[in-house]
Amino acid sequence: MEIDESTQRAIIFWAFNQIISDFPPGMMARDRAFVSCLDVLETYDVDGSPEKPLRCTLLLFNDKLLIAKRPSGTKGARQLCGLDDMDNLAALYRDPSKGTTSGTPRKLKKAEMGYRGVVELDEVTPVDLGGDAFGLVFARAPFDGQGKWSGRLVRKYQVAPTYPADIRRVEKETFLGQLAERRCVFAGRNGGLPRKSARMWEGGMAKDSFVIYYSLWERPLWERDAHERRVSQCF
Repeated sequence: MEIDESTQRAIIFWAFNQIISDFPPGMMARDRAFVSCLDVLETYDVDGSPEKPLRCTLLLFNDKLLIAKRPSGTKGARQLCGLDDMDNLAALYRDPSKGTTSGTPRKLKKAEMGYRGVVELDEVTPVDLGGDAFGLVFARAPFDGQGKWSGRLVRKYQVAPTYPADIRRVEKETFLGQLAERRCVFAGRNGGLPRKSARMWEGGMAKDSFVIYYSLWERPLWERDAHERRVSQCF
């Protein structure tokens, strides 16, 4: 079944509201679009001692990054929210009691995930740490609550085992690329012209490479921008 873009956006936000407890009502805005998500494990220490990793998912939107707690098990956020079967999700959206007409419909389990913070894209900087690891540096703490989800302006993540081991690095690189590109577009929303450079290679044509994202501005627009955002971001 073909679903138009506006309806698909409504369905996705409906699913997030069903699955993610305390999902902020303000996230459901007409000009906000879901881009991608990545299941991760956050590793952190308390007083120098490593704690049990936090299971979470990073949900990328065109203007924000949201952190959601994920339950134990092998299912990732796309499965938990029904995004891996948009036809079934659309059927549930139209009538939550039915789902798909072929076979037993897969229902959504309400509040299976939990909201754990959100930031604007210009408040987070990604850092690639190699392999399936990366870091996020926040300008402010994403979560205002107490406990293990609060604080920590610098956070380290590994791609979760909800993905096969041989594709975890690719999943990470894809997500970081999407995050960097959306940050570039977000920075240019008030007049900057987003551009993406050619891929740059280390050591001639070595295996490792990176992409530079940048925005072009007219000087008066840049000077009027209250945040004076970074000129470029690379990973």
